[in-house]
Amino acid sequence: MHIIHIIIGLNTGGAEKMLLRLVKAHSNSNITHQIISLTDIGDVGEEMKDLGFDVKSLGLTGYKNILKVSFMLFTILRESRPDIVQTWMYHADLIGGVVAKISGVENIIWGIRSSDITQGGSRLTIFLRWVCSKLSYFIPKLIICAGDNSRITHESLGYKSSIMRSIPNGFDVKIFLNQNDSYHINRKLLNYAHEDIVIGWVGRFNHIKGPDIFIKTANMLSEKFNNLKFLIIGNEMTKGNSKISDLIENEHSNKFNFLGQRQDMPELFSAMDIFCLSSRSEGFPNALGEAMLMKKACVATDAGDSRLLLDETGIIVKKNSIDSLFYGLNQMICLNEKKRLELGQKAHNRIVENYNLEKCINRFNEIYKEVTDFNTSL
Repeated sequence: MHIIHIIIGLNTGGAEKMLLRLVKAHSNSNITHQIISLTDIGDVGEEMKDLGFDVKSLGLTGYKNILKVSFMLFTILRESRPDIVQTWMYHADLIGGVVAKISGVENIIWGIRSSDITQGGSRLTIFLRWVCSKLSYFIPKLIICAGDNSRITHESLGYKSSIMRSIPNGFDVKIFLNQNDSYHINRKLLNYAHEDIVIGWVGRFNHIKGPDIFIKTANMLSEKFNNLKFLIIGNEMTKGNSKISDLIENEHSNKFNFLGQRQDMPELFSAMDIFCLSSRSEGFPNALGEAMLMKKACVATDAGDSRLLLDETGIIVKKNSIDSLFYGLNQMICLNEKKRLELGQKAHNRIVENYNLEKCINRFNEIYKEVTDFNTSL
């Protein structure tokens, strides 16, 4: 079976990382994958190329070259004749879906990764979502949502409900298990003292991810606790970003460690005592799942499938509220170390039992079989 994946870009993000896990899992199967980025290659695309996958970038920059890119995509699809075209997120659903349909591809699978994009999505993205809701009755055979919250939200927006399926992200347990015993080593590398309580945050610089909420809450917590440190990781999350540095109160600036985009996430997760998700909106929160897998005590806003994922292994707070996040983190900080470790172990067990990569890949295989009646056994 030959599958062509179409995605808007391949810089580091939840959808991109899930696509990488998916194609790697099929390396020794009867399924071959070709990946097309409508824009550039990005970090994840380069990693895929290094692994031997066929990755192409079409150089989409905006309205000016959308017809050229669409024609390039049409040519690739006509020449390749894939069994399935799988698109990831609204821009690719629309452009990739329409071009695939015109080129004669019968088996088109759309991908939805978000839930409430009104909390920071652009007008264009909101408009694309509306257009896709109408086209969902004519273009895709199936629509894969990253979680139940995404599926329910989009059903309410008019997407064709009968073809929607939920596949939560799957996590590669082996990668993260190798770092679970390196807590002290990685803290020493980051210059954290034994008595420091390190609260981690992972996400790109985007209003939806709530970096402002986290930093303002961190300022408040620093007034109450002297031993807190804040480890912040993600694209554009650096002190060189004035919109970020301006949020930090001067007297607490030494408590913040901004690392920007990193590729050594298991090591960085291992150095944390508490993980915080402050998102205003989510689909299925990848970073939260990774933190849980790393046995971290977690505090998360009630965005997307955070509540479903975390369940009773951590603390869920109201989204878009500094007071609520302060209350939740304060509760977690005040727990003794033994209790936080117990919560972290429960979180880890929940991921291993319910959201491991093998289960996720098997679900994708079932979807591929459903649309093609093709044997996808590994």
